[in-house]
Amino acid sequence: MLRLALQEAGIGLEKCVITGVPDIPYAHFLWVRLVEAMCPPFRIVYTNQPFTGRLFKEAGYEVRPIPFLEREKYSGAEIRRRILLGVEWSQLVPVSVYNYLVEIDGAGRVRSTASSDEAFQQ
Repeated sequence: MLRLALQEAGIGLEKCVITGVPDIPYAHFLWVRLVEAMCPPFRIVYTNQPFTGRLFKEAGYEVRPIPFLEREKYSGAEIRRRILLGVEWSQLVPVSVYNYLVEIDGAGRVRSTASSDEAFQQ
């Protein structure tokens, strides 16, 4: 979905590397090294998560915040909430992302996950 949103915004993917980096519970001191090993060289880290920022600052990186645009409105939690309530949410994501989510029945997946979470909590 991130690739779709970047393409729709006209951001060339040749400038982007998207990779998942696993958490390392109880070994935070290794996490920065894991990120360095899994990514091309970088100088700046963008994060709004204080602990992540501290880890990278301590490792010598410049850390910058990510400016939020109407965070309460444009959040995964709000989109999932609207899906569960049957409220329109398509305007909260890029068109390409919405089309992809429709294609893979993303709303059904959200509802299914929420119902299994409720069953688990009971």
